[in-house]
Amino acid sequence: MSNSGTAETADIKVRFERSEWELACKRKGTTTAYLAGDQASVEQACLAQGPEAPKGPTGNNKSSLTPQQILDEVMAALGKLKPQVVAGANECDRLASTEPVGDASAHYVGFIDAVAAEPACRAALKSTKDAARAQVSLAVIALQAGRFAEASSLAQQALKKNALNAGTVLAVLHINGFNGPVDYRKGYELLFNEARKGSLDAIGDLASYIREGRGIEAQPAIALDLAKLAAGRGSASAKVFIGQYYAAGKVVAQDRNEAMRLYREAAETMPPAMVGILYVLRSSQSAAEQAELKQLAARAIEQATRFADMGSLSAKQMLATIYYNGLGVPVDRPKALGLYEEVAKFNIPSANTALAYAYLNGTGVTQSRERALEYFKRAATNGSKDAEIQIARILAKQ
Repeated sequence: MSNSGTAETADIKVRFERSEWELACKRKGTTTAYLAGDQASVEQACLAQGPEAPKGPTGNNKSSLTPQQILDEVMAALGKLKPQVVAGANECDRLASTEPVGDASAHYVGFIDAVAAEPACRAALKSTKDAARAQVSLAVIALQAGRFAEASSLAQQALKKNALNAGTVLAVLHINGFNGPVDYRKGYELLFNEARKGSLDAIGDLASYIREGRGIEAQPAIALDLAKLAAGRGSASAKVFIGQYYAAGKVVAQDRNEAMRLYREAAETMPPAMVGILYVLRSSQSAAEQAELKQLAARAIEQATRFADMGSLSAKQMLATIYYNGLGVPVDRPKALGLYEEVAKFNIPSANTALAYAYLNGTGVTQSRERALEYFKRAATNGSKDAEIQIARILAKQ
């Protein structure tokens, strides 16, 4: 599907950073103009259609804090934080809490047994002392199924009671534009407050967004330091995050063994960590590790299918990743793309980006620049920096 140039520009103009548009215009000038004078004219005309330069150092819709300020203040707050003792975990905590509560372990968003947990958490709402925690857990259950309005309502109620991670749920909605326009400033404010209260989920989310540069300057090294804070306190998702650094050799020296150690530790409680293990094993020439690859892939598919059948968007994406990349199973692009389509209906940026790349490269589908641009624009609407850059590159070729 295509729009007129004016409509297309108006549609994406508000989402681009000036630096990204400048890069696209420079590329457009060098690839479409023959003379130096013409090149300058092409660049200037392109720049005139783009966003204005930020009015301040943080722009109009970004975190009011720098990554370094966030790291420093979260570290300081954690150093002063006194352990909060919960008298005892209830059934809702044991089935759905994303933070450790009493003797209950943490669960990973997207891999909560909603069928068992939702009734238990609704029962916990009747308890005066447990109601706020139950509201957060129910908000998370709604979030993992794409019921964003419900998640927002429950989280807002819990936030009024100062429940841990109520703000984290709302921040995910704000930063990804799941229940309204993307609002980085509000999202970071909520995450920052939750992180200083000791939320491992909030610290992990801050690390993820800072690594990507979502509404804030990209600082992969600071993101890693934040993840280490959460991992040191037992966060499985933070361990996976750090493992990705070692697997890729970014910021730290590449270390396959350290990546695997972290992935394996996390996989004990976090099914998506299995994907990291599968990626590493796939590159191995060892017959034993290839055999393990197939065995673990079967286990990962079984786990993900169970939660996908309950409506989990994260579980569907996990399955799509495995089938699309052939991680321990034969490549099945139609199945993978079908799963990505299911998730993309809920405006999940990563799913729309995956579909965009498939159409851009003609992988599993007929190559189509128009369809790729359509999916990139959907992802950009929900805050994907990668999608914004790809849109700029596509438009620069016009």
